[in-house]
Amino acid sequence: MAGLRSSFSMNNDLIRITFAGYNQKLGSLIKLVMGQFSKLDLREERFEIQKEKLNQYFQNAKNEQPYSHARDNASLIFRGEAEFGIEELEPVLPKLNFEQFKAFVPTITQNVSADVLSHGNILKKTTVEYVNLIKDSLNLTFGPKYPQIECAKLRRENKQSHYIYAHGPYNPNEKNCATHTTFEVNVDEDPKLYAMTRFYSFLANPHCFTYLRTKKQLGYIVWSSAELILGVTRFSVIVQSSEFTPNQIDVEVENFLKLFEEENLANMSEEEFAEKRQQFILDITKKHKKLSELTSRYWYEIIRNRYEFERKQDLADEVAKLTKEDLLNFSKTFLNKNSKTRTKLSNWVYGREQKIEKPEEDSLIWIEDFHTWRKKLPKYPYPYPRAGNVQKSRL
Repeated sequence: MAGLRSSFSMNNDLIRITFAGYNQKLGSLIKLVMGQFSKLDLREERFEIQKEKLNQYFQNAKNEQPYSHARDNASLIFRGEAEFGIEELEPVLPKLNFEQFKAFVPTITQNVSADVLSHGNILKKTTVEYVNLIKDSLNLTFGPKYPQIECAKLRRENKQSHYIYAHGPYNPNEKNCATHTTFEVNVDEDPKLYAMTRFYSFLANPHCFTYLRTKKQLGYIVWSSAELILGVTRFSVIVQSSEFTPNQIDVEVENFLKLFEEENLANMSEEEFAEKRQQFILDITKKHKKLSELTSRYWYEIIRNRYEFERKQDLADEVAKLTKEDLLNFSKTFLNKNSKTRTKLSNWVYGREQKIEKPEEDSLIWIEDFHTWRKKLPKYPYPYPRAGNVQKSRL
């Protein structure tokens, strides 16, 4: 149908069904699509085709870039027992048969919870009708809402930690190596701390690229970012190289952090700091140009049980209060190599011609049995929704 679209996606956490387009015809699209779901025909030959596609996906994943493997390993650590790695899933796939699959399919729609976002030119009454249509077509039954996945906690009280998981190339022909380095800040409970993480990243990113990529020429893939994963904030640096080892890259990452704190940040004038702060505020508060962008922003809040629809403006308000001293203290507390509370996680993927080397560090925690270790880590409490903080958007 012209001007209408739908999508269906599924991952470990949720099934997402989207319908969008002209409101006068949206009901017709929903009836057409959901009618096909009610006639779903599970056939063994189709099952085998999809099973082979999944196996091919597992094989192709081994040929991804090393930085992607390093980043995926970090995600597995953060999600703990809630996530399985490909090397865990791959040997299970051949054992899966059609009868098991048929028995599993009906359970997907039982005891579920539903989050609904109806956005744009649509009435509440119409929204309820569409939701009931979807519910009846899928034969949904509802139960308690499942708790959000809690993020792994790596910090040890008053004790510096450097966790390293080192792995050879997933593709035996891969020449490049990669490092994914994250510095744990804290669970997202203090708006000022989150603002400092984001603003520090904004200031550091261009210097990080200039130092590691342009000056040191470590590799073509270099970037840094502030991350908020499962309610925990981090600062991360990713580097992929064909000429240097992960150990050598790690040394230069440390050199960059020291240089940025002692020269770039400490020597920044108050005028320049205020100018950069205003630039960042303008960047995070710029208006959305499309309805779909605003829809994505609302949905991002809903599926995380956060409901902070004015989070960008709240962040801008916190950034406006920050001082250069705040940023220096942030760097000295969470990123400085001499900080007693620094928590660093390194995921290293070596190239085919490189030998895995264990560095000599007092704070080193060398990870051997990766999946067993990550699934036993303690957890941060999930911080959302904050008490009494369900918001209505002013937009």
